[in-house]
Order: sequence, then structure tokens, then C-alpha cells
Amino acid sequence: MPIPDPDNVLWLDFEATGLMNNPKAVPLEGAAVITDANLNELASFGPFTIHADEDELAVMNDYVTEMHTKTGLIDRVRASTMTRSQFDIHLAAFAAPYFPAKGEIVDGVKYRGMIVGGNSVKFDYDVIEKFFHRTNANMDYRVIDITSVGELVRRWNPAAWDAMPPKDSDHTAMTDIRAGLDELRYYRSAGLTPAS
Repeated sequence: MPIPDPDNVLWLDFEATGLMNNPKAVPLEGAAVITDANLNELASFGPFTIHADEDELAVMNDYVTEMHTKTGLIDRVRASTMTRSQFDIHLAAFAAPYFPAKGEIVDGVKYRGMIVGGNSVKFDYDVIEKFFHRTNANMDYRVIDITSVGELVRRWNPAAWDAMPPKDSDHTAMTDIRAGLDELRYYRSAGLTPAS
């Protein structure tokens, strides 16, 4: 049985028909990994394909269509029976045992909600906020953005940046989460700044 811990992190990735600044964009695939504060994986969720109808798929531009065709996601979306509401119910239930409830007192401090993380995580945060209200109900506004950490490493420790192993990304949700976690583990081992 998991122990709720405010230092756990919910790492997310979504594939979608476009960016969330497009009011017609919808999520097509989602996955999550929960780690402790030291990036040890505690649990994983998905990836799950979320159904979208033909009108929703029609908003994709050529780049997104080609990417999702190449990975087979569009065919999986058409075949999927999972609704966005069902995905939200399952994701919220998956995360709940690993985090205190928002507003709960933990060691004398009121818990503000689970921290979400990922690469360019604002996109994934926006997906949760727009479509997955049950999950969003226990989220804090703070995030851990791996891309931001990478930008600091590039500026403060260029040698570590140049020595970074290639990222394993195939534009699928779970692979992208695990690639991001490997990237973050590398940054931690290399140090944000070179030893003086």
C-alpha cells in the first residue's frame, strides 16, 4: 500500500491534436509515472489511448498528423473506447494513494497539492486543467519543468550539456516521460554547475 508523501512527483506526458492554445485541440494519449523525491519510480500509469472523433482529429496540422500516423496513434485513437472522462477518473484514482489530499495538514503544514513534472510541462499542465478536472482538483500550481533545468545546465555547465547522452524520444507518452526522467537524473549526476 503506497504511503502518501508530499515530496512525490506526478510526471505526465500527453500526445494531442495540437497545442492547448487551439480551443479545438484534444488529448489523444496520456501516461504518468510517480517518483519519490529522488526520482525512484514508484508506479506507472498507461499509456492509454483516448478516443477522439473525426472532427476532433481534423484539427491536426500536417506535422502533427504525420507524427501521430508514424507512431500508429491515429489508428489507436479511432479504435479506442476510452473517453476523456474515463481517463480522468482512472488518472485521479491512480495518483490519489501517493499524495496527501489538498488542504490536508502534513507535519504541521497545509498541503498545497501534488506537484506535476515533465518536459515542457506547461502543455501537460494545460491539458489537465482543461480536460481532467478530477486530477486537477489535487494539483498545485507549482511544476517541475525538465526543460527549464536543461536550459540552466546549458548556461551554467556547458561541458555537462555537451556530454549529455542522446534523448530516447519517439513521440509516445510513456517513452517521453521515461526519457525526461533519465535526462533529469543525468543533470543531477552532472551537477548544474561545474565543480570549482
